[in-house]
Amino acid sequence: GEEGYYIDKKIGTASWTTKYRTLSANTTSFLDDVNLFEEVYYRIKAFVSTTTTNSIESSIVPTFLAPSNLTLQSLDQNKIKMTWRDNSEGEVGFHIDKKIGGTDWIINYDTVDSNTTSYIDNITEPCGTFYYRVNAYSGTFTSANSNEAQINILLDLVGSVNTPGIAQDITTSGWYAYLPDYYNGLHIIYFGNPEHPEILHTMNDFEDRVLSADVEDNFLYVTSHSGSTTPGVITSVDITNPLNPQISGSSLTSGIPYDIEVVGDFAYIADGDNGLTIFFISNSTPDFITNVSTGGHAQSIYVDGINAYIAQGLDGIAIFDISDPYNPTLSSTYVTTGAKDVFVQNNYAFIANSEDGLLILDVSNTASPTFAAEVVTDGFVTGVHTDNSYAYISDSEIGLITIDISSIINPFILGYYEMFTEPTSLTHFCSYSLVIDNEGMKIVQVSP
Repeated sequence: GEEGYYIDKKIGTASWTTKYRTLSANTTSFLDDVNLFEEVYYRIKAFVSTTTTNSIESSIVPTFLAPSNLTLQSLDQNKIKMTWRDNSEGEVGFHIDKKIGGTDWIINYDTVDSNTTSYIDNITEPCGTFYYRVNAYSGTFTSANSNEAQINILLDLVGSVNTPGIAQDITTSGWYAYLPDYYNGLHIIYFGNPEHPEILHTMNDFEDRVLSADVEDNFLYVTSHSGSTTPGVITSVDITNPLNPQISGSSLTSGIPYDIEVVGDFAYIADGDNGLTIFFISNSTPDFITNVSTGGHAQSIYVDGINAYIAQGLDGIAIFDISDPYNPTLSSTYVTTGAKDVFVQNNYAFIANSEDGLLILDVSNTASPTFAAEVVTDGFVTGVHTDNSYAYISDSEIGLITIDISSIINPFILGYYEMFTEPTSLTHFCSYSLVIDNEGMKIVQVSP
């Protein structure tokens, strides 16, 4: 065997120091003092008398050990406390990096002094998913990053209620939610105590498949379908007393009434392959006015009083001028990859565009809508609702996503509430998003 080992050493571009150390036979490790951030090279060879083997060589840049065990704690809705373990010696301080939702990392978001192991961040956003990491530094030299940690501010489940069917739609009036549950009727849910919503009443007075609902004043308008080739039905329900709803009247629609929007004296229905159907609803029984083809499969509708915006899946968006409800006229269409839902605010249409995320169109000129922006979620967006500077979307593969739309041309994901229950739609009331999924209804707080 060998008599020992010779170790040669070189610092940076300097010359090799041969036989820097001599180690005894069978030695397999060696400890050396070095300067931080100075690349050092070593080579080692075995020897017997004056005979040596070939050398093996390696190099290293000594640096700080990375901080570890980074954890986050929400002190309140406006403060996040970070704590970590300091594993290094000689650092000047620590860099803190931060990321919000789907945005890029903010490198060196803040710095703290050496030996510090905690930090409190002040939060100005109403909700969101916040990510942090820490590294030690001295001058321009840094350690590796700590583990990444994340925390939600709000965006937490407050309450839920399970329903026996498959929730199709949700609308609210005050603290009452009305939920069409497909084969299991329509549920009236009180959520005045959001932590404990409860079903107060279930109506089974409709066709076998209850599809959608909307409220105007003290009346609820419900669409349903028998599942056969016959048209669907629109039913008006007096909900002056939500505990004792009373049916006022019913009329046939033109097709399968997937969605309904009520504005003033008129109800507008996305009637499947039969397009747009309009009813006059001031009488106890809805009166059919007209039906027009939309050129596609109408499945969701938003009405602003002058225009009707109709989501048609692979057939995109159709916009109708309904200033005269008795004579709706097509203003324009816009091709999308899979429009599932649409919501309009301040001359912008927000479209749940399936696997392509959230699409935003400028509809200030309804005759010629133009692309404004999009937000990719890497999931499958099914529903959308906006409230001032924020958009809330349901994504069947991710859950509830909050998007900051204060800059329409630069929207960004603010945070996520992860769900594994395939959410299909949602609405917004006060500080809450009410999301429907394959279990029923969930209440998520999205603002203080």
